[in-house]
Amino acid sequence: MAIFPDYHKMNVTPKTVSAYDGGVARTGSVCGAINVAIMALSQKYGRENPRQHFIHTQRAVFEFLKKIVDEFGSIYYSRITEC
Repeated sequence: MAIFPDYHKMNVTPKTVSAYDGGVARTGSVCGAINVAIMALSQKYGRENPRQHFIHTQRAVFEFLKKIVDEFGSIYYSRITEC
């Protein structure tokens, strides 16, 4: 919610992202904050139409995920929080 209105002009509400809590519906999978950050990267670098290449989006996401793994050791909620 903090990044979308200012940087990407999207109206994201708690209702929109509620299911991402706890690694998508508390399954411990990919951290919801990471998923939503990827949505923001896609909004910023994503394709305007399906014929465009998605390398810019993919590159930005891979760089982001590498930073997360380097800092936290994983992209998975259950590993990051040890819950």
